[in-house]
Amino acid sequence: MDNPSGKPPFSAIFDFSFTEFISIDLIRVLYVFAYIVAGLAMVGTVLAGFSNGFGWGLGSIIIAPVIFFIIIFIARITLEILVVLFRIAENTKETAENTRTKE
Repeated sequence: MDNPSGKPPFSAIFDFSFTEFISIDLIRVLYVFAYIVAGLAMVGTVLAGFSNGFGWGLGSIIIAPVIFFIIIFIARITLEILVVLFRIAENTKETAENTRTKE
């Protein structure tokens, strides 16, 4: 993971002043978790379909990838929004520090 500050990766956990954000480091983990959840949802959809009959099973084979991509799409958009918000906060902090030092 990118760590431009040079501090240990989880040192932000003990930052009680909340000057560092740990969320950006966890985005990759959350995205992998979303893939796992989407995969389990896909398998569950197929199993549930076949438990209701062969026709439902075939239909679930068609629907399961659609459900997978919808879950991944929603997760990706949500995580990208979080990254953008945290980067805005970091850039705003940097801008504020730069304007304070020029006085």
